[in-house]
Amino acid sequence: MFDDRVDLRHFLALLAAEVRRGSIEIHCFSLLTNHYHGLVRSLLGELSSSMQRVGLGYSRHYNRRHRRDGPLLRGRFFSKRVRSLQYRRTLVRYIDANPVKAGLSAHPWDYPFGSAANYVHGRIPPWLTTTWIESEVTADPEWEDSSEPRPYSAQGYIERFGGAYGPYAAELVERRLAIGYSGPDDLDSLIGAAPPRVLAWMQRKARLADGGRVGEPVVVQLAVDASIDAWPPSLDGVINESGGRRICSRSVVRVGLLRSMAALTWAEIGRVLNLPQSTCRRYHERHRMLVLHEPHYAMASSAAAQRAIGITFGVTVKRRLDDR
Repeated sequence: MFDDRVDLRHFLALLAAEVRRGSIEIHCFSLLTNHYHGLVRSLLGELSSSMQRVGLGYSRHYNRRHRRDGPLLRGRFFSKRVRSLQYRRTLVRYIDANPVKAGLSAHPWDYPFGSAANYVHGRIPPWLTTTWIESEVTADPEWEDSSEPRPYSAQGYIERFGGAYGPYAAELVERRLAIGYSGPDDLDSLIGAAPPRVLAWMQRKARLADGGRVGEPVVVQLAVDASIDAWPPSLDGVINESGGRRICSRSVVRVGLLRSMAALTWAEIGRVLNLPQSTCRRYHERHRMLVLHEPHYAMASSAAAQRAIGITFGVTVKRRLDDR
């Protein structure tokens, strides 16, 4: 999509024209060789029109400059609404990290065609909206002069957005981008929450469960797996069902969290656990009932869920996962 710096600069110029038009704000961006990412606010509700102008203008430029013909872009741009402050913060790190992941730079702020370089080196183009990100950097409750906000600095940006953000947060972003859910996002109420608060969320989800889609994932599968490894031994027994069937509680909670928190499909859960989909559905229903009616199981499940969130986002979980 981009052969050299001339192409990259022309694409940025087209984005800048849309900002001057008053149709969008650009808060964060990264241009790679074959795609781009941006955290964008649509001011007029005309994002499609804005990006269509950018795409058509860039295709004309590219074809003319490189003496080619035909469409350049495979299809319509992809966009997804951001409904959570915590997720928005994660997206800045995700977007900044793309050049590093692609092997184009050692640090996000070393790559000249990503906004991290602007925020760190102070070369802010007039079309880049910096107010929100700068407010995130300067909002420090431990700043010694609490009567004044912390001054903005390159080091502050690196501390806020340049560090590690959990081993699986990037995987969570990519999974969210891959699924079509566009409803409420519960991340803000879950990250850093204590088990009772997580339990209240789980019980609300259990009451609403109808066997259909379960919403936006808030953890990834590997974080659930790691969390279940700490499942209390005192609960690692069996659950009796009607008809004499017996289910291991560890399997029940794993299915429950993979469905309600990682938003895996029944087919995906079946492949992960090597179980028929009908069995996964039955285990999930048992998990749902235990969360609502069995206090010991419910609290242990919420602690496991809290741990999975902490693993996904690199949040320190202060309370030990135990039998309480």
